[in-house]
Amino acid sequence: MRGLRRSSPGDEANREARQMAPGRRLVAAGILALLVPALLGLWHLRAPLFLVHHAPEIFEARAGAFSANITGERSWRTEALSWRLDGGPPQPLAVWPPRVPWPQFVVEIPATMLLPGDHVLVVEATAPLRPRQIWEHRFRYDPRHPSGPVVRSWQPAEPLDVQDGHFQRIRRGDGSFWVRPVPGREGWDRTLVVTGAFVGARRVETRLIFRYPTVDHGRFGFGMFPLWGGRPDVGHRPARGWRFAILWYWGDLPGLQLGFSERVGDAPPVDGPRSWPFLFEPGRIYRLIAEVWPAADGRWRLRARVHPEDEPASVGWFVAEDDNGLFAADEPLGVPLFAHRSQVEFGETRVTPLAPPWPADPQAPWPNG
Repeated sequence: MRGLRRSSPGDEANREARQMAPGRRLVAAGILALLVPALLGLWHLRAPLFLVHHAPEIFEARAGAFSANITGERSWRTEALSWRLDGGPPQPLAVWPPRVPWPQFVVEIPATMLLPGDHVLVVEATAPLRPRQIWEHRFRYDPRHPSGPVVRSWQPAEPLDVQDGHFQRIRRGDGSFWVRPVPGREGWDRTLVVTGAFVGARRVETRLIFRYPTVDHGRFGFGMFPLWGGRPDVGHRPARGWRFAILWYWGDLPGLQLGFSERVGDAPPVDGPRSWPFLFEPGRIYRLIAEVWPAADGRWRLRARVHPEDEPASVGWFVAEDDNGLFAADEPLGVPLFAHRSQVEFGETRVTPLAPPWPADPQAPWPNG
């Protein structure tokens, strides 16, 4: 009859396949339901419990509350994280926002634990249903102070000595290397060490490019600590205090601030910064120069110049004094750079020890050139 067609073997096969398809889909879904937890479990067993970002093989001189630090991040699976030095007792690694928020961690090795020579640091993590993860790091402590100028050009062969945060190198079109906080990892006082602790006056020079703040309000900044005494605190880690002379841009003004400050633990800070109107243009290279020295009256002086690299420096200096007598003339102090809630790039940085005689007038040229 017209309109009727005899079934072919192919039609029968297609019909059988359609009848079997739901069952196959069910079996596939069942296999997938078993595989996904298995794969997640395998990933859970193999994924690291923590990552180390910065761990220099050599730490330069430390003193006072200026510690030797190692920074990194823990996994959300990590239950406990601790460190120990040279087989000593374990020290827990806690979070303390805003300086060290979750998931970051910072190992702070006090200067009192650092003897000249080789050391072994062990970081250990535990998590439910996981074997413990142990990371061992051998480093050398060199207590010698710089006797001449120190120049950091941030070459790949130079390990980054970081007090807080996660930094990276970038290479510019002219072949020079710069350093910056890893984008997305900016935060509270991301601090990069230029030199270890040494006694006496110094000149600090750096090149800087401000890119953008990472907060909607003006409480961000960047600059340098020409004097760095670390974070004084007793019995609390991460340490909550600070001790420094500072040259920085503070967006809340907006402008430059110079001054000396100390905070022990969570006590109120002792400081008295001086401020000047100033604006940084994003993407432009600026030069920052700071000179700091102990004057004849026992108080430290700090003076600075800041200007775009393609413009001449101003004739005068911004000047501040240690009115509270926070720093002694014979105190060993370091020099770091820092970015606070901002994305900033730092270029070549030079630290030059300075010798007396000191300038009688803070606006006068340095007597020895």
